[in-house]
Amino acid sequence: MATIFIVDDGQAIGEMLSLVLENKGFHTVTCMDGLRAVDVPHGQAGLDIA
Repeated sequence: MATIFIVDDGQAIGEMLSLVLENKGFHTVTCMDGLRAVDVPHGQAGLDIA
């Protein structure tokens, strides 16, 4: 199944969204900082970032 990259500065929201998506069968990667999120290298953890 697809990997979903979650970026949210609220830890509780990111964790809740990750839990819901993982219960639906998705793999998730989370980041709590938008500035750091743009630094995630293409291909890391199977992500396609455009």
